[in-house]
Amino acid sequence: MVCLCLFSPPPVFFGRWMNCEKQKHTHPVLVNNSGKVVGMSARECKWEEWKSLLATNTFSMSKMTALMIPLLEKPQDPNVIHIGSILARTWDKMTPAPYPASKSAMEALTRFQAIELGPKIRVNCLSPGFVWTEIHGELWKNKDHVEMIHSLTPMKRSGTIEEMAEAVKVFVNNKALTGCWFQYDGGFAMSRWHFFLAC
Repeated sequence: MVCLCLFSPPPVFFGRWMNCEKQKHTHPVLVNNSGKVVGMSARECKWEEWKSLLATNTFSMSKMTALMIPLLEKPQDPNVIHIGSILARTWDKMTPAPYPASKSAMEALTRFQAIELGPKIRVNCLSPGFVWTEIHGELWKNKDHVEMIHSLTPMKRSGTIEEMAEAVKVFVNNKALTGCWFQYDGGFAMSRWHFFLAC
């Protein structure tokens, strides 16, 4: 059985985790899913914004994982899964640099944590494209923007939270996976490169 604990305020998070322990879940999974978007260039981004962005997207995941190590080491086959972004590996002039930079740092953190915490704890990174969540805010209200994204996606649609959960299960169920990065974007990144190369 699997216990999924998304990134929440500490009292809520640890309450959920302890409840899982009481129910004797044998395969705990820590899913670090905090995220913040800064829609400005690296030149425009002020130092305080940089600190806030990295604190949310990168440092929080490192800290939460470190805090959970004593609890993760107790059960059988524990997993840590960071939620990243395809923007960590795809760049263009239309994408503000700070957010991809924070997610690239998370990928590097994933690999080093896998080395440091293995073989007892497995650590992987799931990097989605556009998924219907609150973090995209006003973007989803712009029909032209949504249509453009879908036109560049071979699957011709955005992802769903339910599909993200299924992708998480891939990491949980395959005991050979650690230090891995899984791209979940319906082929968007691949088509996106073709679009910008043609422009």
